Amino acid sequence: MKTAIAEKGRQPMQTGGSTLSREHRILLKWSLFAAATAAALAVDLVTKHLAEARLILGHTDKILPFLYLERTANSGVAFGLLGRTALIVVANIVALAIVGAYVFIDRRAVLAGLAGGMVVGGSLGNLVQRLTGDGHVTDFLKFPHWPNSQHGRRFHRRRYRGSSDRTGGRIGPE
Repeated sequence: MKTAIAEKGRQPMQTGGSTLSREHRILLKWSLFAAATAAALAVDLVTKHLAEARLILGHTDKILPFLYLERTANSGVAFGLLGRTALIVVANIVALAIVGAYVFIDRRAVLAGLAGGMVVGGSLGNLVQRLTGDGHVTDFLKFPHWPNSQHGRRFHRRRYRGSSDRTGGRIGPE
């Protein structure tokens, strides 16, 4: 396989038998980023619309042993943190800038473009829903054995409550 560099500043990239120049890698990365962002944003908004139209708020439908559908209206970010919309918008903009910097810096064109685009698309979907609606974001996927689920919260409450009683108020694992 030929990987000679004809001009100074060009760094080859192997992709299935061909070599891409630095300019082509940059074009590939940002094209994948734009396509992944658009696809993720569309999927995010459509699935949230379907969840709002077809799922009852708070009702759980068991799909698989490890996956339930349960529509919730989240006023915060992950795990309901940061309940004020203005603070969430600022945090979202900062997070988008960090992801954009990652995509810009990372030399792996395909990984950076696709992963960065999917994160940005999902984040933009949340931002669109929060700013055009009542300040809430619709969530509908529930993993019942995940630590933040009801099952996980009961387990952790029991474990930590018991250990704090024996350690004089200190909370931590046994």
